Amino acid sequence: MDIWIRRCTSADVDILMQMTYELIEYHELENMFSLTRERFCELLDTEKIISYAAFADSSPAGMINYFYKYTTTTGKKIIYLEDLYVREKYRRFGIAGKFFEILKHNAEENDCEYIEWKCADFNESAKGFYEAIGSKPLSGWTTYTYGCKLF
Repeated sequence: MDIWIRRCTSADVDILMQMTYELIEYHELENMFSLTRERFCELLDTEKIISYAAFADSSPAGMINYFYKYTTTTGKKIIYLEDLYVREKYRRFGIAGKFFEILKHNAEENDCEYIEWKCADFNESAKGFYEAIGSKPLSGWTTYTYGCKLF
């Protein structure tokens, strides 16, 4: 199987929307999904979101979506990995590892402090992968959100 990865543009929005929605379905969050094709294009065109897609024998196999934020402890950038998704039939072919190589390269190129992401508590296979590549869960912190219905 020939696997290759490339950075996406707004011309790839249909592939990205489909795989992003598949990830949303996996997390059973379809009722929250409201991202439009037009908004995704805008985010890609302005580089507010950066996406890469993996292809296996020319078929879309996976994607990542990430963006930069900053830490006030050092003033450096942080890569925030919003989405990592590999379609089930393409798992165990090293695609997620290749995505992390890209993330590490881009973090180094941009003098980032670290790469950050969340993992669903129930996703034991993802946790195992993340720990196998050397990452560790952040202990001592709880993530809170303040939903738009509250403001």
